[in-house]
Amino acid sequence: VSCRVLTSVDQVSEVGPQSFGYFGELPISAWLGELELTNRLLIFVADPFISEWSRRCLRQADLVLILALADGPPAISHTEEQLVVDGIAPAARE
Repeated sequence: VSCRVLTSVDQVSEVGPQSFGYFGELPISAWLGELELTNRLLIFVADPFISEWSRRCLRQADLVLILALADGPPAISHTEEQLVVDGIAPAARE
């Protein structure tokens, strides 16, 4: 099974920094479409803060996994809370 892990750094290096601007949607869609054709699985790694890339990760995802340190508090982070408030992500469950 071919798998590709994608981060915001990949978007900048493959599509260019202009891909985050108003006219960046078409090149990003073409890039992601090509990746979907050549890979069985794409893993989108969101930024640790709210960004256009993080929003894209949530829009593209069939499944969202939130990873955390086991010794940390189970509270929802500010970033997770803001994504729910903005209506970008469904309510998180602890």
